Amino acid sequence: MKQRIRYWSCSRLADWMRGTTKPHSETAGGWRDWKEDAKARKPLRFWLAEEFLDKAQDFVNWPMDRLHNLTYWINNRFVEQTHVCRTGLKKGEWHETGERMLHGLFNELVWFVREQKSWMEYISHSDKYRHLPFWKTTWPFRHFTHFNYPELGLVYLEWEKGLAYNESWYGYPDRVFTDAEKANYPDYGQLMPQAKNATEIGELYDWWVNVRPKRPDPMDVGGWSAYCDYMRVRYGDEVLHEERTDEERAMSKQALDKTHEIEQAYDDEDTVMMKRLIEIRSSFWT
Repeated sequence: MKQRIRYWSCSRLADWMRGTTKPHSETAGGWRDWKEDAKARKPLRFWLAEEFLDKAQDFVNWPMDRLHNLTYWINNRFVEQTHVCRTGLKKGEWHETGERMLHGLFNELVWFVREQKSWMEYISHSDKYRHLPFWKTTWPFRHFTHFNYPELGLVYLEWEKGLAYNESWYGYPDRVFTDAEKANYPDYGQLMPQAKNATEIGELYDWWVNVRPKRPDPMDVGGWSAYCDYMRVRYGDEVLHEERTDEERAMSKQALDKTHEIEQAYDDEDTVMMKRLIEIRSSFWT
């Protein structure tokens, strides 16, 4: 069944039928206590509000639910193609498996930030983004196009980075705890796991999009390019191994060793970042 934006069981009508007002937010324990208390007071009215209204809503919305399911299927199959791992590599060329793995993982990260996180920012603050074209934001048009706004995704990540355990998290959104009350909650003021994951996602995204592409060519930094240019000027396009001087052989070895050293450092960095990405893979959902 499609996840709904509004549930009849959370309406004012449901509160009237139930005889008990449903909280807007609660902790897991708070929801359990409220449910047990409301059910014990008026079990029949509780069933009508919580069970009957949900079933009635499912019945009334059945045609629209089927249409929604169809648009989501089309989006997943042909637009977003969520069954595919995107590499972003150039088509028609051979790419080694390890290269495909690296690019596939990090391009999924890019897609997650630029499309999924940006969509979360939009639906959280839609009034701020009325300038966006309607076919990007309105059902059913939005299911037939990409919602790719990197800047919105980064804004949402910044908001997530600041999430901490506070009064709202503990079920008291309209209060400010005293120091004595804060002492009853050992995690008060600490960053939530969601905030830590957002920080890690932001760092990995920045590394892949901004830092890694600017790494200098190992052959240039290691001196191999300069050595090849020198040999080309001295001997032309072809040079026999035995024609090289001892000094030139030493130059070749030094440049090649340095180039390999830099390439290995780059490869090690890629591995470290891949491991970091894999370690937070469970946080890639919206």
